[in-house]
Amino acid sequence: MKNINLQLPWERTISNNNAVLSVRKKNRLTPSLSRKLALIKMKNITVISDEFNGEPILFYPLSWVCLESSDKLKFEGVYASDNESNDKGLPKICIRRANWFKEREKTVVEAMPEGSNMNEYLFGRDHVQSEIYFCIDDERIFKMNNLINDKVLKEANFYPNSEENPEYSYLTIYTSDDSSEIRFSYSLFKKRERSIEKWINDWRELLISIKDELRINSDKKTQISYQESLIDYIKELNFSE
Repeated sequence: MKNINLQLPWERTISNNNAVLSVRKKNRLTPSLSRKLALIKMKNITVISDEFNGEPILFYPLSWVCLESSDKLKFEGVYASDNESNDKGLPKICIRRANWFKEREKTVVEAMPEGSNMNEYLFGRDHVQSEIYFCIDDERIFKMNNLINDKVLKEANFYPNSEENPEYSYLTIYTSDDSSEIRFSYSLFKKRERSIEKWINDWRELLISIKDELRINSDKKTQISYQESLIDYIKELNFSE
């Protein structure tokens, strides 16, 4: 592989020197990079689709929550169907829950044979653990979505954090309605907001309860689209063992 020495004339130091593009032959999978890739897998889905009795249905992001700390990530999201059919046997919502644990990753990677390709790990089932399930229409989902859109975020009242070590250090909420999308984040080390955090707890509990109450089996033809090509992105990183 030839060394690439590409000048970047728009990137200049104060002493008028051009920067040069740096191309690494191999990258190591560090915990911080693995965590970043896990967040991309969790947050960047644009469409989930499947078939139900032969009928294809698409689901788009409605609302999701992502809770972050240095050693774990948790994602709880709902994707809403664009299907206007009144067939009560077809699902209206798709629920997706995912997590990543630093310690679990350490155990898995340390057990891999010497010389293993890290791309196989990143494309395998051990990097991020996710579950997807489809459900019939549930008004509680849409009421909670309206609540976070119309009231909770608009009336948020933050106060300084007094908890020395909160379980999570950062949270992100994505929510949408017919006319807009909102992505809202803040550090739990710096500030807290009771109504937002109560909404998150209620949201997570609701998604767990719906799984047992209203789940519908698909034809097992699930497909997923990301904002960018996740596969190409990981391959370009060219991980070493």
